[in-house]
Amino acid sequence: MNGEKRCALGIDLGATFIKLAIVSSDGKVLKQGSAPTLAERGRDVSVGQIVNSAKDFLKSARESGLDPIGVGIGSPG
Repeated sequence: MNGEKRCALGIDLGATFIKLAIVSSDGKVLKQGSAPTLAERGRDVSVGQIVNSAKDFLKSARESGLDPIGVGIGSPG
């Protein structure tokens, strides 16, 4: 696929929110959003929330004609 269509998913894990962004190969933020971590419901629910949010963002990128080539995750601790 054309290099101009390449993008990456960035995930910032916080205590109460998961922040996500699709970023182009030249660093431009193409889409951003957030979802609650649901940490009060336990680890499995939080991990599910991260996975589902990431899947939604990657699907949206592909539907927009982008080629996600990587994922970066920032986490405290």
